[in-house]
Amino acid sequence: MIIGLIKFELISYMNLVVKNIMSKIFNKKKLKIVLLNNYGTTSPTEENLMIYYRCKCGEIQAWSSMSIPDCDGCYKCKTTLAPNPELHKPLQKHEFIIKYNEDSGLPYKVCHRCWKKREQIIKEIKEVLHEKSTDKT
Repeated sequence: MIIGLIKFELISYMNLVVKNIMSKIFNKKKLKIVLLNNYGTTSPTEENLMIYYRCKCGEIQAWSSMSIPDCDGCYKCKTTLAPNPELHKPLQKHEFIIKYNEDSGLPYKVCHRCWKKREQIIKEIKEVLHEKSTDKT
């Protein structure tokens, strides 16, 4: 218990030191920097600007100021991106809607949650399947 408390205090002190250095470099009195603890979450006193997300296997990583949709994640381990290991969920199916190209007027499909084109999603899945088949050989 004491080691955990010392570790937390050390992280808090390091966050304060880094913030002071960054504010001196950029000559700003209040600099909005969010530093993460070991679990990939921000401390409760910091402003939530950018959060580090990753999948369960660690293959896919992302920084975002917004939540990441449940259909966008890792096709290898089939989990969503989450800020800490306890929040991973199974990957959901994409739900497509039809959009139209503004220049040509041709229709195309995009997922209404993650806004990725259907062709891009298929390409990502094929890459993962190709990697899995080459790993077995």
